[in-house]
Amino acid sequence: MKLTKDDPLYSTLSDQFVVRYVARIARILDREPLIKFNLNEVGQAERDLLFTVCFEGVVNFEDPRSCQDGGRAYRLRPVFQGEPDVETETMIFGDTAMHGLIDDPILELGIQRAKGH
Repeated sequence: MKLTKDDPLYSTLSDQFVVRYVARIARILDREPLIKFNLNEVGQAERDLLFTVCFEGVVNFEDPRSCQDGGRAYRLRPVFQGEPDVETETMIFGDTAMHGLIDDPILELGIQRAKGH
């Protein structure tokens, strides 16, 4: 397996992942009858809720406190796997902090994606 550090590509892929993540969470909130969230009427309160849930969820992928095993610490580092070919698989990683991508433009793209636009 080839592991490649490619910050620009990782950033592009991270943007796509975060938009899909926001859309998925928005659809979950929209379906949940105990939560006041309507995809057809997303006001500031709904945006704030969506931001909080998405930010807190994504930040767990980058938690610097790490996981422990056998006295060693391991930090989760999201990677993207390229389409496997017969010779090698490529894993892309970079320094983009995905939780920092949760902002108003990404929230809007995620909401639109959740609506099917």
